[in-house]
Amino acid sequence: MRDIFTNTQSETNFSLGSTTSANLPSPAFFHDARFVQDGNDLVLILPDGLQHTVAQYFAEATPPTLTGAFSGLNYSLDPAIVTMFLERPMLMAQSQATPAQVVGTITEAKGEVIAVAPDGTRRPLEIDGLLYEGEVLETGKVSAVKVSMLDQTLFSLGSDSRMAVNDLNYNANTQSGNSDYAVLKGSFLFVSGLIAKNNPSDMEVTTPVGSIGIRGTIVSGDINENGFKFTLIDGAIEVTTNDGEVYGVDESFESIGMSEGESEPSILEGDLAEILQENIETFDTLSQREV
Repeated sequence: MRDIFTNTQSETNFSLGSTTSANLPSPAFFHDARFVQDGNDLVLILPDGLQHTVAQYFAEATPPTLTGAFSGLNYSLDPAIVTMFLERPMLMAQSQATPAQVVGTITEAKGEVIAVAPDGTRRPLEIDGLLYEGEVLETGKVSAVKVSMLDQTLFSLGSDSRMAVNDLNYNANTQSGNSDYAVLKGSFLFVSGLIAKNNPSDMEVTTPVGSIGIRGTIVSGDINENGFKFTLIDGAIEVTTNDGEVYGVDESFESIGMSEGESEPSILEGDLAEILQENIETFDTLSQREV
């Protein structure tokens, strides 16, 4: 399998052989790139047009994990996460013929809020708009959105954020199921719903720098090229980094964070006023009753 990095001027080839990972050249490809299937190739396209191609990515029985290490931060996107954000233009006819399941309803929207379908189609979302399984939710600058999911989970995004939900299976009769969310960049806040209430291990939020295990929770977070910070508002969380380290947070207003150049994450103390200020966009989408 080959890894081809391409921009408008040059092309470089990397021989990966039977390795199970493929390195990306910068954090921007984890946060900002569109993931597009082109035959057996995975093409990552940045907003400025710069491209990185993992050749024959889809020819493997198990595609490689996308990885990278930048200024002390270890990045990773496994094939399941890539699939959540993947655009497959050849699926346009099929996606139009087979309606997707509704997974959530937009209850607050400010500025530019976009849903990206698996065929790459982009559509604006407003209050009462529907989010479908397989869609990626994106916000523009000076924007925010709140989605009420099927199990009453509330998920808010601030400006310049990207989120997807996969395998949201919810049985209203038993109030059980499972839900997997992924946030590639930006600020977010969620209030876990009935799935996590019934069984906390059935909800997980994954990011390029690690995953958040839920314990019946209100959590805010921020992810960007300079690092990450996940803050517990209520409940408890377990954060597993891409190094395999597990950090438990069970005190309200405590955070786990790491900035570029640091060697490991730190547990940080905070207070409500500080957290409200840091997450003003996402908190503004929630009512007092919801928090």
